[in-house]
Amino acid sequence: EAAFAAALGVRLGGENSYNGVVERRGVLGRGRLPESRDIVRAQRLSTDVGRLFVLCAMVLGCALDRQDIRSRDTGAAGVPKVAGLAS
Repeated sequence: EAAFAAALGVRLGGENSYNGVVERRGVLGRGRLPESRDIVRAQRLSTDVGRLFVLCAMVLGCALDRQDIRSRDTGAAGVPKVAGLAS
């Protein structure tokens, strides 16, 4: 929540009232109070963060897969195996 508050430039928390019960919580962020338009901005930010996570996971998965393939194609000393020659 704190990272999103900072990214959106809003301040969250503080004193809130839920069904007439006042709660005082820590303040997250240093920006302005949120407005209804910030909901759309938060949704867009959440979607972008999710897409970035998936992209990073895919790149990491491909890199690990390539490393696994290379390790199967080399001998114990890291020297490439040559077809037809005994190890």
